[in-house]
Amino acid sequence: MGRRAFSAQSPGCQHEEGCTMPRSEFMCEKYNKPFEMIMTFAEREKAEVKCPKCQTSKVRPQFSAFVAQTGKKS
Repeated sequence: MGRRAFSAQSPGCQHEEGCTMPRSEFMCEKYNKPFEMIMTFAEREKAEVKCPKCQTSKVRPQFSAFVAQTGKKS
């Protein structure tokens, strides 16, 4: 599965300043507890996500906030 430790840089990243990895949030249906995983969009599409506590694959993706940063000041 596509689990990754929290890291500011992806192994395939070629930029000097580093790359950020998207944080995916899920809810375990068994325990009704949220958890996060860091994975690329491609990994998330392919992976069968499992709860880290009970290993069930009965999880729901959650919507989360995001921040966008541009080069221009507004």
